[in-house]
Amino acid sequence: MASLVDKLDDVDWDGALAQFAAGDGPKIITEGLKQLALWSSQLETIDIGNPALVFIRDMQVQGHYGSTCIATALYKPAAGCLRAMVECALYFTYFREHPAELSTLARETSYYVQRQEVIDFHRVHTPDWGLKEGKLGLNARLAQWYSMISRVVHGQTPGAWLPKGYKGLGDIRHDPATEKLCLTAFDNAVSIVHYLFLITLAPQIWDGFEVSIKRALLKRLAPDVKAALGLTVA
Repeated sequence: MASLVDKLDDVDWDGALAQFAAGDGPKIITEGLKQLALWSSQLETIDIGNPALVFIRDMQVQGHYGSTCIATALYKPAAGCLRAMVECALYFTYFREHPAELSTLARETSYYVQRQEVIDFHRVHTPDWGLKEGKLGLNARLAQWYSMISRVVHGQTPGAWLPKGYKGLGDIRHDPATEKLCLTAFDNAVSIVHYLFLITLAPQIWDGFEVSIKRALLKRLAPDVKAALGLTVA
């Protein structure tokens, strides 16, 4: 019986990566990771010393690992990374101003904050949440995306995000159709994080951002969306 190492050695990792590199994947992922890095760099500076920054760091880690999984044809594991990336962003927007709850989270294994609890918190406490969220369609985007990615993570759609005919480790290979699903999910995840931060964080900390960062974060938004968010490059 072949060992795990033997099975993994039989996988054409170089071939999978080469086929990924020949497509649109590198551009999509590079742009997405760059956007997350822009937010992260500013938050690390503005919120320096805030213990909740661990969520921002882990958000980036999950983005890196998810991207690596997609590039090497490990599509199903990528789903878990992408979901964790979005969850880390959600948790940061809550725990950055709830240090007592964050301490409890670290100390008590029975304490847990649900995704919907974070959304409900922002619905009540984030100024103009309804107007801004409605303009960007964040609630609908998040609910639809989270449902889809969770079905993959929890195996509720058997065979999802696997190469056609997958039976074992030897069947790990580049699959264009599955890669397309992953890249779309990655791109949507980055958009969800971006919109979430624009609505919940930017109103409080935007004045501390570098002008070049402001310009980069706003460049794809329509004028009416920028107006609704109340954000400018100045």
